[in-house]
Amino acid sequence: MVLLMQAILGSGGNFLISREGEKQIFNIRRTLEKHLISLPVQFYDNQNRGKLTSRVINDAELIKNFVTEIIPNFITSLLTVIGTFVVLFILDWKLTFLIFIIFPIDTIFMIPLGKFEEKIVINI
Repeated sequence: MVLLMQAILGSGGNFLISREGEKQIFNIRRTLEKHLISLPVQFYDNQNRGKLTSRVINDAELIKNFVTEIIPNFITSLLTVIGTFVVLFILDWKLTFLIFIIFPIDTIFMIPLGKFEEKIVINI
């Protein structure tokens, strides 16, 4: 039952966020179109039309992906991590405290190790 509710709420949330993202991208494209139309003709004489069109389309698509996919996934992941720690704290506060102590210490050791491994992989 919990999984069903999670799926329904997740789908609804993703739909609403995607719809809002599409509206924002539409507004950005409309504003950009008005701006491009207001530019003097000399601007277009110095620009490659295909390159300008491609740039506008690709940049708008990148913004759309960021708004409709990256941000919702980040928020969902953040809420999942926070919820997990809340449940863990409720179940066993000592273990939660231990995790909060060990995690930064582990990070201190893993960052230099990751950089070292990256150098090894690059040299191979």
